[in-house]
Amino acid sequence: MSSPAFRFVLLSGFSLVLIVSGSFLAWREVTPYQWGAAPRAGIFSHLRAEEVGLPPSLDGMQVVMESCLTATTSVHGLIQPDPDRETVLTRCATLADAAVAAMPTYSFGWYAGAYFGLALGQAEAGSAWLIRSREAAPSAQWIAEVRVALAEDYFALLTEAAQESHRADLALLAMSQRGVNAIASRYVSDPDFRERITSVVETLEPDVQRRFLARVRAAMGQ
Repeated sequence: MSSPAFRFVLLSGFSLVLIVSGSFLAWREVTPYQWGAAPRAGIFSHLRAEEVGLPPSLDGMQVVMESCLTATTSVHGLIQPDPDRETVLTRCATLADAAVAAMPTYSFGWYAGAYFGLALGQAEAGSAWLIRSREAAPSAQWIAEVRVALAEDYFALLTEAAQESHRADLALLAMSQRGVNAIASRYVSDPDFRERITSVVETLEPDVQRRFLARVRAAMGQ
């Protein structure tokens, strides 16, 4: 039988491990909120200068993914030298990979990873991530809106499977006022997109087609 002193030492050691582990997790959780609140140039510089950790919570992951997207899609991020931009995109892609590994249903993480991959010119990987984003949230319109914008910006890189997934997102957006509002300006300005969305809408029910046309006219008038 162990002595009281031994049990005390054992419990003290176990408590110390819990305290240290908890402090480390708290540090990982709080840190992204600190550097993620910096100006866009500061976020980019932080991501370029050092690797960052991924928080354990969904809220923390979201802060990291949004910060990565802010840094790489801002004017500042887009005009950085290619080696610096590639470093940041690659580090953000690694963070996205860790996020979806921890939470496979995290649609925004898959979307963010798709952007990082496509921006790096990785057609197969970026397309696969875009598909996984839709599989994780096929009916969530807010994420479909950003997926459609991304797919259109990098349409030439998409695989056939990713293009098919994109058409499903277009069909979803075509059936609501919010969705049509989100794509109306591109409908007006981009003939290739106009052809794609028209070919999708033509497969929908006649009443959906009529509503779509009415909503597009209204959005164009606004």
